[in-house]
Parts: sequence; C-alpha cells; structure tokens
Amino acid sequence: MSNPLTRSAEHPPFDEFDAAHIAPAVDTLLAEGGATLASLEQALPSDWAGLMVPIQALEDRLDRIVSVMRLMNSVRNHTAWREAVEVQQPRLIAFRIRVRQSQVLYRAMKALEAAGGLSGTQQRILQSALRNAEHNGVHLDEEAQARLNVLAEQLSALQMRFGNNVLDSVQAWSLTITDPARLVGLPDRWRSAAAARARAAGHDGATAVDGPWVVTLDHPCTMPVFQHAGDRALREEVRRARGRIATTAPHDNSPIITEILAIRAEMAAILGYTDYPDKALASRMAGSVDEIEQMMRSLHDQARPGALDDHTELNRFAAAAGHPTPLQAWDTTYWSERLREERFALRDEDIRPYFALDNVLTALFGVCRALFGVEIVPAAAPPPTWHPDVRVYTVHDPGTPEPRATIYLDPYVRPADKRSGAWMTPMINRSGDRRPVAVIACNLPAPTDEAPCLPGLRGARTMFHEFGHALQHVLTEIQEVAAAGIQNVEWDAVELPSTFMENWLYHQPVLAQIAHHHETGEPIEPAVLDRIREVRRFQAASGILAQVSYALQDLAVHQAAQQEDPFAVALAIREKIAITPLIDGDSTLCSFQHIFAGAYAAGYYSYLWAEVLSADAFMAFEEGGLDDSAAVSHLGRRFRETVLARGGSQHPLAVFEDFRGRPPSPEALLRLHGIAG
Repeated sequence: MSNPLTRSAEHPPFDEFDAAHIAPAVDTLLAEGGATLASLEQALPSDWAGLMVPIQALEDRLDRIVSVMRLMNSVRNHTAWREAVEVQQPRLIAFRIRVRQSQVLYRAMKALEAAGGLSGTQQRILQSALRNAEHNGVHLDEEAQARLNVLAEQLSALQMRFGNNVLDSVQAWSLTITDPARLVGLPDRWRSAAAARARAAGHDGATAVDGPWVVTLDHPCTMPVFQHAGDRALREEVRRARGRIATTAPHDNSPIITEILAIRAEMAAILGYTDYPDKALASRMAGSVDEIEQMMRSLHDQARPGALDDHTELNRFAAAAGHPTPLQAWDTTYWSERLREERFALRDEDIRPYFALDNVLTALFGVCRALFGVEIVPAAAPPPTWHPDVRVYTVHDPGTPEPRATIYLDPYVRPADKRSGAWMTPMINRSGDRRPVAVIACNLPAPTDEAPCLPGLRGARTMFHEFGHALQHVLTEIQEVAAAGIQNVEWDAVELPSTFMENWLYHQPVLAQIAHHHETGEPIEPAVLDRIREVRRFQAASGILAQVSYALQDLAVHQAAQQEDPFAVALAIREKIAITPLIDGDSTLCSFQHIFAGAYAAGYYSYLWAEVLSADAFMAFEEGGLDDSAAVSHLGRRFRETVLARGGSQHPLAVFEDFRGRPPSPEALLRLHGIAG
C-alpha cells in the first residue's frame, strides 16, 4: 500500500497517518525532488513554464508534507510524532536550501527577470523566489553557505524544542483543590471541567459539586480563574505559574532564547543585513523598523491616557469594595470583570449560554454568504479526520454543486496532546483547478454532560478570526500556486482578513442571530445585545497598550541579540509601558511562541499593523451603510475580489488601495475602539 503522506488526493488521508510514515515519505520526496532539481539544472529552461512552474511544484510538495507534519505534531503531539519530526525536518530544510542555493537556477531566474514579458503575478513570484535564494545565501562563497546551512538547521531544531518545552511545561503543572471554599465565584461549567480533569488524573469519584478539582495551565482553565475566582491566593498562584511556563528545567527555554537570537543575528550578518529585523522586513509590508516604531509610538501615545484612566478607575473600584490596592497582575482581570459587570450589567457567564458553537458557526457562515456570496456547509461525504471531534465543511459558489474548497475545524481543547491557542494551517494550496484545503484548530471548551460547546463572546471572536484566515486561503482566484491564498502575502498583511472578520461579530443582526439560549432557544434581550456591542470598547486602550508592548519587545530583543541580555531588554520595555506592577520572576519571553516557535519573529507588530488595515476596511462598510444590504453586498464582493482573491499576486498596499480607494489611516483603529474621533 502506498505511503499516505506521499499520496496525491483531494483530501489528506488523516486517519491513516502514522509517525512511522514520515521517514519513508521524506525519502521518497527528496529522491524525486533531487531528480527534478538535477533535470532543471541540466536543461536550463529559459521560459516561465519550463523554469518557474516546476520550481513552484517542487516547493509546493515540500510545503504539503511540512504542513502535515506540523499539524499532526500540534494536534496529536505524542512522543513518536515528535521524534520523527525532529529527525526528518532538518532533511527537508536542507533540501529546500539546496534548491534555493542553486546558482544555475538563480542565474536562469535572473535571466528570466531581465527578459521581461511576465505578468504582474509572475513578476511577484519571481521576485520572491530571487529574494528567497538570496536569503539562503545563493550569492555567498562555499564557506559562508555552509555556515548558513548549519545555522538554519540549528534554528529549526531550537524552534521545535521551544514549542515542545512550552507544551511539556504546561502539562507538567497542576493544582488539585479539595476545599470548595477556594472556588467561590467560579462558574459551574468550570467546576465540571475541573472535576473531569481530576477523574482523568485518577480521582475516580470527582464531581463538579464535591470535587476534587484539578487546575491546569491551559487557557480555557486559567482564564476563568483570573476572571472569576474570589480566592485571591488562588489567582496569584495560577498567575505566577503562568508566568513561569518553560522557565525551569527540564523545560527551560531561557538558554534556547539566547541561542535563537544569536543564530538569527548571525544569519542576518552573513547575508549583509544590519540585524535580524532588517532582514525580516525585506519581505514585509512595513518599510523599516523606524516606520513600525513610529506607528507603535503613535498608538501608544494616544492609548496611554485612556489606559491610565482605566487603571485609576479599576483601583478605586476595587478599593471601594474593600480589596487591597494597588492591584496586582493577578487582580486586574478579576476586577475588570466586576467593573464591566456593574457598568454594563453584563456577566460573561450569564451570556455564555447564549453563545453556543453551532449558533456562532451558523451566523458566521451567514456573514460569508452575505459578504462574499459563498455557501459553507457540512461536507456531504466527510473525508477522514485525525480526531472524532473534527468537523469538515465544504465551500461553494452559488449554484455550483461541486465545492471549491474544504475547511477542517478542530474546535475543542485537548491539553494532553494539542498545543494551545488557535491557528489556521493551509493544508493544500490552490494550483490551477486544484481545490484548496484549510485546517482551523482552536481550544474552545469541550462539550460536557450539561451543555454543548459554549465558547462565549471571546471564543466566538476567535472563530470569526480564524475563518478570516481560511477565507483568504480558499477564496483565492490565483492559479499560480506560489501566489495563491496566503502564499507570498507579506506577513504583516496576513492578519487583515482575520481581524476584518472579527468586526462582523459585533454587527447587531449577527449578534442577534447567535444569541439564543442553548437549552430554551430564547433570544437574548435586545438591551443586552446593545451592551455587548458597547462593551467591546471597554478598556480598549489598555488592550492596545499591551499589544504595543509585545511588538516592541519582539523588535528590541532581535535588535539587541548578543549585545544585551534579552530578558533585561524585554523587561525594560515592559516596565516603561506597563501600568500594573510587574511580577518578580515573570518571564513572558519563555512562552512567547509567536516569535520563538512560530512565524512572527520580528513581526509581532503585524497584529496591530494589520488591525489598522482591517479597521479602515470595515469603516468602508460603515460609510456605505451597514444596514444597507445592497451596499454591504457590493462592498463585500469588492473585498473578496481584492483582498481575498488576489493572494500574494500583488503588494498588499496596492490591494488595499484598490479596495479602499486610498492608503490606510491609523485613525480608523482608534475610532473603532472609541479612543479618537
């Protein structure tokens, strides 16, 4: 039987994948890829079809197997998968480098560039391929290339170890509670889940009412503690534990951070860049670190007064209730919830029963229909998946029974083998008529005996966000695989569709469609809907300030590299920006997976950068009239035809300006959050 990892199929055979398949699959891929490379180097094709089409196909095959490996290692993280990936990933990286360091192919691509006559999409793909070759050292001597290759292999291994350490550190910590008095304020659904964790840990008789209860460090467990636990000591214990994730042996990421930063700095220097951010921005929308810092400073300066007001008000509110002040890091979320409840008469736990996952998805798919003219429906004949909880949807254009794409959704938390957070993975890219496939993974609270999955408002926002990424992947109209979907999109523009979709959750008709009680079907009161929309701006300035802090820490530690202690550099920024007192020994860098295990190195600013774009894009709908269905449909189709359809075939600023008719304005973001205008 053929290896499922190398089998070409419309849908990956997820139910057949096993860690033992990885090594032979990589063997096959590298043998076939090596033959393709040798043939290209010998034939020296000079036209697009002969040169760039097979290069794209080769890179696509590499991307596909890497996507499968990464996904399985994220949603089924067992020792066998982890070890197999650790062994085989360096081989794949080495081969990709070999392709990009081919001077024969590089000269052929330069000749193709000089000859001209290419379409705009082809020019973008070629420019990206040339830059990738240069970033892989095609122009360097053999000694420099060899050093660069060693560093690339080391970096990949370190990034994987960083992510594994975070997962292992989270799994290694737990707190068993037997005294129900310590759980005052925590909702029943949390107690039920905590009792289930206790049973899984060997406490066979654990119940939601009598306990015992097990607390873990995964987000669906800790966030309710910070929001609702009246026991301040419990909040402190859990918050301090969160701040120490991956900070101690055997899962200590501290030395790995130093190594990663040093390697990135050395690689940038070998390639002739000032530092790693200088190299990273060569393929980004932002032109320079100065440009980014200017935007961050502007957002900081406009948000800080509001954040200071938030802090003062919160301390006064807590003090009036008899709580010690100044508030500490483990207090602010708790008292923010209390203040929000008082001001808006709105408790998360009161509205959570009105936010069932199925209702969220129904409304989300309705938005996709109204804006983009697509139908997203459960697959008529679902392909196999990696877990029984995974749902499969097909995407259809109106009047077309055949789907144009497939989206897998893995919605629920599984702390034992699934990494935290939420993400979208492009599993199969469009190429010609080949249908794209996307995977969305979240960590929403799993259904219980008492209730279905109730993601609440925050979880609903996550769902809209991740589907925004998937829509850009599956609604692409670009047939060249290297520029289809999110391929070749500058990383600081990737978050535009996702943050844009979040805005639609707060549109009154969408909220009204979602908010029905999961047991009775009764709609939530209209006055409550109004308060839900209002509460979006609650402490928004504080949220922007936190994002600015993360973005500047990311840039600063990568600029400092070996010259300064990265922990001291990050701490200095946190101390300058933070309003609530910091926790001694708190090390957010050690679990900062976005920049040390993900794709956001020197790029965390992308979230705010793209949010400026998305807020301005949504303002177009406000100006056109959100209640005017014809205007919404017209603008939605235009958004689809530009931002979602063109993928990486054009620079994102040009794409945005085609949609909006002008460059983006940061004022839109501030107005959206009620900070300016």
